[in-house]
Amino acid sequence: MDIDKKVLGQRIKNIRVNRQETMEQFAKKLNSGKSNVSKWESGKNVPNDITLKKIAELGGVSTHHLTRPETHERVKQLVEKLEEDTNVDKRYKELYDINFKYNLIKEVTDIIEGQSTDSKNEHYKGMNFDADNVVLEIIRNKIYDSDKTQKYKPFNKRNTIWFVTEQINAMKYDIARILKDNNVSEELINNIVDELSQTQSNIEEL
Repeated sequence: MDIDKKVLGQRIKNIRVNRQETMEQFAKKLNSGKSNVSKWESGKNVPNDITLKKIAELGGVSTHHLTRPETHERVKQLVEKLEEDTNVDKRYKELYDINFKYNLIKEVTDIIEGQSTDSKNEHYKGMNFDADNVVLEIIRNKIYDSDKTQKYKPFNKRNTIWFVTEQINAMKYDIARILKDNNVSEELINNIVDELSQTQSNIEEL
């Protein structure tokens, strides 16, 4: 991803200010000059790799943290990276819907910045959002969930029952297969599958 000089400059300034150092004091720690620090902080220039590493160490962060885009832009770039892989996973075709793509970027951005008020996103709290693979996994989950539920929308009573019964139907075969692979007795497997089928029938009658 390309470095946003303005964003990088603000992050460098934040590190210096948090350390309560003047530009001169900060520059001295980096074996550099005040004018260089001024250019970095204003986004007119960027430090070389060695200096960038020293700045990251002074701030107690990674160089990746310093150079990555702002959250919204970062999520947008990761979403577009998946959009290019539609030939690999057809579910990414969801991203062709501009509204879905926009809402996805906003929702994942809110999750990372801790602004999501949706209870279904609670389990994402405390994750390491610094890692792109973690953010990509959240994005994929949102795309897959949408793809899996698309045919049932809107979730009125009829479609909700349809969704639940189909999930139970798929689940009982997965359960039977896993139990069989783990040498569970056939009698017990059949009893469990029968109970799930009964539950499925009960829900269909709602």
